[in-house]
Amino acid sequence: MGDIVWLASYPKSGNTWVRAFLVNYLNEGTDQSMRDLNMFALGDMDRQHYEACFGDEGFKKLRRPGVGEERFEVHAYIAETFTGNPVVKTHGNFRLQNGRVAFNLRVTKCAVYIVRNPLDVLVSFADHYGVTIDEVIRGTSEETHKISAQADLVEQYLGTWRSHVANWVSSQGFPKMLMRYEDMVRDPHRAFTQLAGFLKLGGDENRLARAIESASFETLRRKEEEEGFAEKSPHSERFFRRGTYGGWREVLTPEQVSRIVEFNGPIMRKLGYITDNGDIRF
Repeated sequence: MGDIVWLASYPKSGNTWVRAFLVNYLNEGTDQSMRDLNMFALGDMDRQHYEACFGDEGFKKLRRPGVGEERFEVHAYIAETFTGNPVVKTHGNFRLQNGRVAFNLRVTKCAVYIVRNPLDVLVSFADHYGVTIDEVIRGTSEETHKISAQADLVEQYLGTWRSHVANWVSSQGFPKMLMRYEDMVRDPHRAFTQLAGFLKLGGDENRLARAIESASFETLRRKEEEEGFAEKSPHSERFFRRGTYGGWREVLTPEQVSRIVEFNGPIMRKLGYITDNGDIRF
């Protein structure tokens, strides 16, 4: 039994990239398949965990809105069942809409929170879910925003982008590391070295370099084309789209940018996405 390492992020912020690095690093830097990536980090809303705790009928009931205390039992089950310190991916808000903490801190070892400029997040979000930019702006500005239950997933509460980031950044009771997507793009060696250090994975430079190369966007895109990727949305051409930042400048209108910045501005400034002069970085 070991406590959980959470890989948390708002959707389309770089969670999969971090998972790709870790699965390659933990396998001696060797090049792993997309299937290995899917199997490496557990999903906190996956059917298998809820069925193990509550059975098939219990899972079906829990697919409806209102998943609450059951989450804590599932987290405890994951920590008890999987060896070592299981890495668990989540897009969930650290707090539910009622303000209650949504994660079982008794079985939490630490958390890595990956954040990305919301201007790019919303563009990628729209592509992934096959909706318009304006629909995404409205959705990510609503406290009720969620990922609906699916055949093999229970519902997941997101809330607004700003509350998601603020709640994770201000969370307490366990060690946590903040990773900016843009820093991963600009200097992957430094970003992933810091991650390996935070998780106490050792400092083998050759292993690190191999893992970074195996997790590069070029490599992941090639693997997706060759092997497919289960997490690709039917609404988008590919999961691994660009692997850069600033693409929002080619897509968003000035009015859309203004709406996003007006709503998320304070958190964007705190994270360095808006300078003291009011300029947008990245």
